[in-house]
Amino acid sequence: MATQEKVCPKCGMNIPAAAKVCPHCQAAFEVKISGYCTNCHEMAAADEMGKCLRCGSPVVDAQVESRFAGSPGMISQLSVPSSPPLNPTSVQPSRPGSSIDKCLQAGERVLYRSRLHGTMVGSALFTLLIATTIFLFFWWLANQPYPKEMIPSLNRPISPSDTVRDIHPLGVYVMYAIAALIGLSGLRILITYFGSEVAITNQRLLGRIAAFMPRRVDIPLASIATVTSIRALLVNKGTIIIAYLPRRTLMIPNVPRPKDFEQCLRQAMPERPAALVPLGWKQPVMVFAIFLLLAAGLIFGAYYFMGGKAQLTPVAHADFNTIDQFEKESRVTIEGYIKLPSQTNCTENCMLYLHDPQNPENHLIIFVSRAASGADPAPGEMKSLPTSYQVSDLAVRLEDGSYAGNGAPVRLTGKVWETNLGQRCLVVTDVERGSLPAPTPTSLPVQVAFKDVCAQAGKEVIVEGQVPHVPFVMTCIRSRCHLSLTATGTGTPSLLVYIPIGTESNQMEELPKSYKKEDFIIHTTDGQIAGIGDPLILTGSINAAPNNYDSVMDCYMMVQKVEKGK
Repeated sequence: MATQEKVCPKCGMNIPAAAKVCPHCQAAFEVKISGYCTNCHEMAAADEMGKCLRCGSPVVDAQVESRFAGSPGMISQLSVPSSPPLNPTSVQPSRPGSSIDKCLQAGERVLYRSRLHGTMVGSALFTLLIATTIFLFFWWLANQPYPKEMIPSLNRPISPSDTVRDIHPLGVYVMYAIAALIGLSGLRILITYFGSEVAITNQRLLGRIAAFMPRRVDIPLASIATVTSIRALLVNKGTIIIAYLPRRTLMIPNVPRPKDFEQCLRQAMPERPAALVPLGWKQPVMVFAIFLLLAAGLIFGAYYFMGGKAQLTPVAHADFNTIDQFEKESRVTIEGYIKLPSQTNCTENCMLYLHDPQNPENHLIIFVSRAASGADPAPGEMKSLPTSYQVSDLAVRLEDGSYAGNGAPVRLTGKVWETNLGQRCLVVTDVERGSLPAPTPTSLPVQVAFKDVCAQAGKEVIVEGQVPHVPFVMTCIRSRCHLSLTATGTGTPSLLVYIPIGTESNQMEELPKSYKKEDFIIHTTDGQIAGIGDPLILTGSINAAPNNYDSVMDCYMMVQKVEKGK
């Protein structure tokens, strides 16, 4: 605004035309400033800085109208509103050092001053107490030994000295972070209470809302369109909502006696409040776009942290020599021949083998999702196995809708994991037909001498023998019971054979709790019945026994076919 001057009629000195008080003799003037607003595109009233009282934009061609109002004794009369403050006890015209008093202009007086409500201190202390309690509890819990009953759910071995922090460090640090966020919230409430102040003057609404990033409030009274107060239910405090030009909103929470504050502000405002700028089409579109971006961000964050991270990670190519080099939860693809082990355990997933095409003796443990019993599997799932299964029962559905059976070449995609024994394994998510050549047909089972059976570990063989006597103790594991098989006519050595339980071919009927010789009923492949002492011809796979295996021979047989000998 261009500098204009006027002559004080009291002392004859030249002073700025916009001055309301003469700096030499303290004479008072009534000043009105107007000009063309560059934003409203019309003549509008302006403040001492030459800015439109409606929208705050600069005005051009500002004109100053000044009228002598009287002697210095009349200054207080010009500054005080026609109606006194409603609550004189809350009026504090001067508070040295206050951020509000430092902002007062010449002739400006404070009509109503207020800090925030004292209940904020109690809320802050309660919040800090909760944060401290959470931190101390999880600090204590993190240093406790890991519960033994939860060890089976882990996919790696642990030592007796491992604590909860050692097993689940991320979960512990997340709880620490939650406690820290709650503590920062309580600290923010304290800073807001002790650093905030708001006041109504005869010209403006002034204030300072302190937090980690303080915000200054400076709104001319002529720019305020509406003022509303919302009172709390139990405490005489509330939120002041102020709408001002051009179209902005200010919310001041935790104000004591909100009705008094609202009424005093209404009395100080001009008789004709400002009119807000009409809402255009750009603002709703912008708000809607921001809402969509926030919703998309939340959805993406939920997807990313609830398993999507692995899906977004590029899939690496692995083989049987490099699979151990990948970290847990890495997504890899690998090719090989899928095989059904002679014994497996199926819950939601079934444990299978993927054999190395370069070294058939080398295999990788894989876990494939199992479809519900009787239901068709989805791509990447396998059909449910019967209680007594054969290798021909394996059927894994490929991405093209076809099925892969035992020994088929496949390309698997999945997540690298570890078994309870610390072995690398693969949790399969996708199954495709592999590019490997079809495996050579497996040779038919060969009959071997009883004493040479353990030399055929990993192969299917035919062996003759008999169950010489009723076992003293019967052990049944996963729908199979074991019997001691000896060479016909001899009592030693004995080979443990596992026969499926059932009433169909190649199965043994379930024994009662107190059993005798007649209860041992074995159904052969041709529908005959065999029992204790009968000669048997068994076909099955030979497996090497672990070191702690309770058997005379160093192997055992998973029986697939039972025939009656001569």
